[in-house]
Amino acid sequence: MSNKPSTACAGSGRLIPGAVLALSLPSPALPNPAAPEQSARVIEEISVTATKREQSVQDVPVSIGVVTGEFIQAFDIRDMSDLQNFVPGLQVQQTFGALAVRVRGLGSGITNLAFDSSVPVYIDDVYCGRGKCMESAFLDMDRVEVARGPQGALFGKSTIAGALSAITARPTGEFDALIRLGAETQNGGFILNGHVAGPLAESLRARLALRHEDLDGYIDNTWLDTQDAGREVLAARLSLDADLSDTTTVSVKLENGKSEQDGRSNQLLAANPRYAAASGDPEPEYVPDAVRRVSTGVEREDFYDYDWTSAALSLDTRFSRGHALRAIAAYWAYESLWFLDVDGFPARILNTALRDHYDQRTLELRLLSPTDRTLEYIAGIWYQRSNLTTEQFSDTTRDFWIGALPPFLHRRVHPSNPVGVSRNLAREADAYSVYGQLTWHISERLRAFLDLRYTDETQKGLGNAWPVRFKTDTFFDPVRTNGGFFGQNRQYLFFQERGDSSFDPSLRLQFDVSDTARLYGAYARGSKAGGFKANDANLGDLLWAQQGNAAFLQEFVGVATISEQDIAGGLTLRQGNGIFDFEDERAESWELGLKTSLAGGVANLNMALFTTEFTNLQTSSFDGIAFIIGNAGQARVNGAEVELTWQTTDKLRISSSLAWIDATYSDFKGAQCVQNRDGTPKNEDCVGSGNAARENQAGEKLERSPDLEFNLSAVWESELASAMRLTAAASYYYSDEWHLIKPKLLAMATLD
Repeated sequence: MSNKPSTACAGSGRLIPGAVLALSLPSPALPNPAAPEQSARVIEEISVTATKREQSVQDVPVSIGVVTGEFIQAFDIRDMSDLQNFVPGLQVQQTFGALAVRVRGLGSGITNLAFDSSVPVYIDDVYCGRGKCMESAFLDMDRVEVARGPQGALFGKSTIAGALSAITARPTGEFDALIRLGAETQNGGFILNGHVAGPLAESLRARLALRHEDLDGYIDNTWLDTQDAGREVLAARLSLDADLSDTTTVSVKLENGKSEQDGRSNQLLAANPRYAAASGDPEPEYVPDAVRRVSTGVEREDFYDYDWTSAALSLDTRFSRGHALRAIAAYWAYESLWFLDVDGFPARILNTALRDHYDQRTLELRLLSPTDRTLEYIAGIWYQRSNLTTEQFSDTTRDFWIGALPPFLHRRVHPSNPVGVSRNLAREADAYSVYGQLTWHISERLRAFLDLRYTDETQKGLGNAWPVRFKTDTFFDPVRTNGGFFGQNRQYLFFQERGDSSFDPSLRLQFDVSDTARLYGAYARGSKAGGFKANDANLGDLLWAQQGNAAFLQEFVGVATISEQDIAGGLTLRQGNGIFDFEDERAESWELGLKTSLAGGVANLNMALFTTEFTNLQTSSFDGIAFIIGNAGQARVNGAEVELTWQTTDKLRISSSLAWIDATYSDFKGAQCVQNRDGTPKNEDCVGSGNAARENQAGEKLERSPDLEFNLSAVWESELASAMRLTAAASYYYSDEWHLIKPKLLAMATLD
């Protein structure tokens, strides 16, 4: 369901009431729909860089969804969750801790803060595997490319389900400026963004982009008498292009931004009876609507703060008979703090805070051959060093245990001194890859593309958890304690090093059926390294459960027996233990596609059929008490995609897309039991009860994967005067139902 605020902006059309205001100072480089020297009905060529070369999207033998900067402005697309409405097979949901991004039904689990995304983002060719990096990808965009399916050979690290490539607008050789002001007509607030670009000298160009978003909340919190989910965003980017010679250009990009949100749009749908008894709140919170009745019960209510900084330096040069060299050095860092009311009641029963800090440094060198040869090639090397620290601490008051403990034990958790746990992870990673691409023009109509990439990654992890006590009237800065209260998990301190390597090939054949139609077939393989578990207080208990298993302890700890003091004091574990780490995942995909231009370029029609098999799919879920992080056995995805763009008249363009996806587990032993709506097990192989109930989910659908998605969009544009243009846009999006993991005690939906 959609409950995002409706904002009327310049060039925006969402079929909602509101004012439209735009001030545009156009340059000659801007397209003119009324230009008489060319047919306005012919669809312009859209260039993409998915194959590391700039090519028309119609010529690339890869299924790619492209959203241009003009389209982003016309529909006021402000983030990745908006983008999913226009790209078939793309699913983006904001969840506790990170964005859950899926392509063709596949993506990473969402409850392990250490998971890198299986659909990473590349901003101007710079990789970031953290889901939060996508939150800063929509400032002054030229276009966004969504490459579907495993892209391990073409893109690289962790692109096992797909890759998002966001390309920012570059400096221009002529003066260009734009200011866009949008007014929130329903809930209050405004959006102001724009840019100014042009030459600073004969060989130096610049572009400054700014964004200020201040939107009031749109979720009624009747307990606090507030509007939750209000957000303020401030972001700026400076880009410089300098021509050192006729063949060499250096580019510099600096960006900084912050986002602050008060309250949230997440809502619990299933009540924990213990919490309900403790709260005594007669009004139901657990109704899927746009109303919340909650409070953290401390000095701060729910909030989410996110800050990011990035810098990039690139060099492009041509030399020696048409060869080209591209070098990129980049830095990216972010920090976030998320504070959540977890119980869904006004009382202080269970709160949690998530802290996440990440920084990375990347280097890449790429050599490209000329493109007018029978054999063409690309060769490159890529390196990244990254650091990640995560922390989650939660309080549990006396009321948390009131339904689970007899009265004589209530004093063990003193009501005036809430207790809880702090669980943390520090990860340092070094990764490099070497890659190459060979294109063979077998004949005038037939081409073969062979891509190979080898990737090696080494990680060092430190994970720990310890009990803490909180002050009566505050939540932050808890004090570490030795515990001694009911429900305390064993303290642990784990160290581990992990190494993963992968060899990912892809082979694509492309045949020109005619001058306007290209048929391709593709095989591709993708890999994603394993890693460490974060925000899980149960890891010490899991290792203690192996106390009688001398063979396991000898293999993964190096001793035959351990004590609780050993677990708390620090142990070094070996790779593959399955307690602190999880394994790598792999995917193989086969695809058949057709890209064609119709009626002399008036319309483009693209289609793809695909099947993908996953092994060791990394999964995570929360059963209401504990985190379940590990690897599913296998999953299979079959599907089809159709995209149509039609310039119906000189002024009206219609776009439509359809995706059908069948994503199911082939094998997933030890998974949570799937439930019917009344809470009873759906399948007969469900063994156990309560949160301990498990089954093999073979045949069940993957989470957050609808069977059918459909989009229909229309953009109408007319020249009113030499310096004034009117744009109107409308879009309809449909998604079939999708499966959501529902914990026994807690369930969460996102009103987004």
